[in-house]
Amino acid sequence: MKSAIQLLEAMWQQGKHLCVGLDPDLSKIPKAAWRGSDEATLVNFCCSIIEATGSIAVAFKANRGFFGSCGDSGVRALQAVIGFAHEKFPEVLFIVDGKWNDIGNSAEQYAREAFGVFPADAATVNPYLGQDACEPFLKHGNKLIFWLCLTSNTGAGEFQKHGNPPLFLHIAERISQYWNGNNNCGLVVGATHPEELAAVRKVAPELPLLLPGIGKQQGDIDASTKAAIDRFLMNESRSILYASSESDFAEKSAEAAEKTHQRILMAKSSIKEG
Repeated sequence: MKSAIQLLEAMWQQGKHLCVGLDPDLSKIPKAAWRGSDEATLVNFCCSIIEATGSIAVAFKANRGFFGSCGDSGVRALQAVIGFAHEKFPEVLFIVDGKWNDIGNSAEQYAREAFGVFPADAATVNPYLGQDACEPFLKHGNKLIFWLCLTSNTGAGEFQKHGNPPLFLHIAERISQYWNGNNNCGLVVGATHPEELAAVRKVAPELPLLLPGIGKQQGDIDASTKAAIDRFLMNESRSILYASSESDFAEKSAEAAEKTHQRILMAKSSIKEG
């Protein structure tokens, strides 16, 4: 069985960098996708998006909050969605975006949730508590841990850009140099911060970068691609999920995903030509 980083590297060889975000908001899901219950609706909608976009995706990223807010039925829905994705597209990475962490035994339980309750290939985790608290995640050598480094929101700089060097850069350098003994670390860096992204890439030249923030958050695909260079996953969620509110939602999602995929390819091509 391939490790998460091996899955990624195989997809990068095919020129795939688009991560399809699965953030299913029940208030926005098209009526055509609705089934008899919230659980069935979440599963049907997400699986329809997966089937429509899986051929061009490097990964799927499910935000745990959109499922957990539905209680036990949401947890079951996410489990079913992961199972479908693994069966339909076993070569495509599945990330659960939970931004977990705690210390000691609590961190052990969060790691069990990420990789046991949800059999994800990768997870997003908060490094703020330090390396000792992160060991329960780091020890999963066949998984991939994307550590929060510089998030895509407008208020990210309040803490993450504080200091000299700024906190986000210290996180990137520290994880790259000292945490990656199992070759299973990556970083979350918002595509809304291309200059800072370039600085991260300089201190972490080999780490996979998960880049949220394109689409509705208006992250710059060209600038982010140039800054990241390679070994990145560019996440788009709402612009793909809700490309249509009609019965053609899956078809329109596929078209939106293909458009972004082509834009990334063009951006990479312009770097090579330059």
